Amino acid sequence: MKKNKKFSIALLAILAITTINICINKLIFYFSSKHEKLYLPNSNYFEWRFGQVYYTKNGQGTPILLIHDLDASQSSYEFKSLISKLEKNYTVYTIDLIGFGKSDKPKMTYTNFLFVQLITDFITSVIKQKTNLVCIGKSTTIGLTVCNYNPDIIDKLMFVNTPSIRTLNRVPNKNNKINKTLLESSIIGTSIFNLLYSNTWLSKKLISQVVEPTTIKRNYILSRIEAAHLSGEASKYVDVSIRYYYTNLNITHALKSINNSIYFVTGEGYSNYKEIFNEYMELNPSIETAIITNSKGLPWIENPNQLCNYISIFI
Repeated sequence: MKKNKKFSIALLAILAITTINICINKLIFYFSSKHEKLYLPNSNYFEWRFGQVYYTKNGQGTPILLIHDLDASQSSYEFKSLISKLEKNYTVYTIDLIGFGKSDKPKMTYTNFLFVQLITDFITSVIKQKTNLVCIGKSTTIGLTVCNYNPDIIDKLMFVNTPSIRTLNRVPNKNNKINKTLLESSIIGTSIFNLLYSNTWLSKKLISQVVEPTTIKRNYILSRIEAAHLSGEASKYVDVSIRYYYTNLNITHALKSINNSIYFVTGEGYSNYKEIFNEYMELNPSIETAIITNSKGLPWIENPNQLCNYISIFI
C-alpha cells in the first residue's frame, strides 16, 4: 500500500514538473516572438514544396541574393543596413532559408542539399536571371554547391567570414545522431534550445563576436531572439541539424571545379582568417580576398559601409 502511494506521489510530481516545463516553454516562445522585429519592406512569400519561404526584393539593377549564416537566430533582418545601401545600384534579394526567421519551420532533418534545392528553385522561379550570391558563414557550402550544380544561374560569388574547410567537412557520427534525437525531444530538447537562445546567452554570444560591444544594439538582440523562437518548438529542428553537422558538406570538389569569380572577405578580427584564406586558395588559386576593418564576427553589422564597398567593387 505504501509503495503504491509513493509511486502515485512520484508520478504526480513528474506530471506536475512536466506540465510546468511545457507551460514555461510556451510562455518563452510567446514572449520571445511578440515584438515583430523581423518585418522588412517589400517582402513576400515564395511557395515552396516544404512550406512558405519569406523573402524581400528592393532596388533595381544587377541581381544580388544575400544569404544569412546557418544559425537558428539569423534571418533576412541581418541585412537591413546592407539593403538600404545596395538597393541604389542593385536589385537586392534576401531570403529566410526554410527553417529560419519568418519562413516555415517543418519538423525535419535539415541538410545542405535541401538548402541548395531551395536556392536553385528560388533563383529559377523568382529572380529568373543569372544572380550574384553573397553568403555568410556556413552558407558558403550552399552557394558553392548551387554554383557547382547550376553554373548557368550564378554569376559571381562572395563569401563573408567563411569557416575553415575542415569545419565545413565534418559529418555526423554515432554520438551526434544520439544527441540529435535527445535535443529534438519535446521537453528536454525544447528547454535546452530556449536556454541557448535566451536573452542572456545570446547577448553574451553576440558581444563576444564583435570588436566593439556597443555595436550590438537591443533591437538587434531582440531580432535574433525572435528569429529563433518564431513557430514555437519547431524552431529547434534546424538548430539541431546544424549543431550536429547535418547541414555540412565536403566542398573540395566544388571549389576545384567552379570557374566563376569568387571573393572571400572577412572581419580583421575573425579567428585564423589567414589560414582559412590559404586553404581555400590552395584549392582554387583564382580566389580574391579582402579584409573588413574594425570588425570581427559580424562585419555586416559592425562595418556595413566597407562591406558594401567591396560588394560594389567585386560584383
